[in-house]
Amino acid sequence: MRVNSHVLLFVSMIGVGVGVGIIFPYFSEIFVTVRPGLFIYYHLSCVVAGLVVGLFNYYLAGTIYCQLQKEKVKNKVYFTQAYEDELTGLFNRRALQAELVNCATKNEQLAIIFLDIDNFSRINNIYGHEQGDAILAQLAAITNQSVRNNDKTYRYGGEEFVLFLTGSSKRDGYRVAQKIRQTVEAWTFMENETITVSLGVAAYSEDGDSISAVLSEADRAMLQSKKCGKNQVSCANHK
Repeated sequence: MRVNSHVLLFVSMIGVGVGVGIIFPYFSEIFVTVRPGLFIYYHLSCVVAGLVVGLFNYYLAGTIYCQLQKEKVKNKVYFTQAYEDELTGLFNRRALQAELVNCATKNEQLAIIFLDIDNFSRINNIYGHEQGDAILAQLAAITNQSVRNNDKTYRYGGEEFVLFLTGSSKRDGYRVAQKIRQTVEAWTFMENETITVSLGVAAYSEDGDSISAVLSEADRAMLQSKKCGKNQVSCANHK
């Protein structure tokens, strides 16, 4: 809890408690008879009691708030561990599966890009897995910079990535895929080494009557890019 929140809570709880303590004696005369000369002491005792109740309420409210904050942090950690790829910071495959279930209840236009790094095993063999991990992290940054805030990027597994472009057509997906391909091709690492990527694009519902089917079409289109020489973008040709 922030300092300002602590102060506000403290003042409000104490203020309410003391306020009740101040006015209570005047209403309690109906039920309580106070001997003459003792009213001032009775009044002070009510104020003190109100102060104690206010302190207790402050402690109780603060305890509950702190517990809720701990649960919030715990849930955030759980979500991160369950749905976020540790290396790249992207959503992982489990998150993708959850999104497929979520999308099944919607009927929105969606373009899907399936991306695979060309000859990635060669990079790992020559430069080691540490450099390979650095490339995966950089590629994740490139994909995130190439899409909008409401789009989603997933690490599908290994050197494969999937992008969901909400409200986008296949043509929109093709433009984004080409932008990513060109950016990656122009990027250099380790003594002017370069990498390339092959991408496939498909769109709902043009290329399938379910998001899972469209994802499979995007995967097939990516494999077509591989067969045609790599470092290119292919679109699903569903009829």
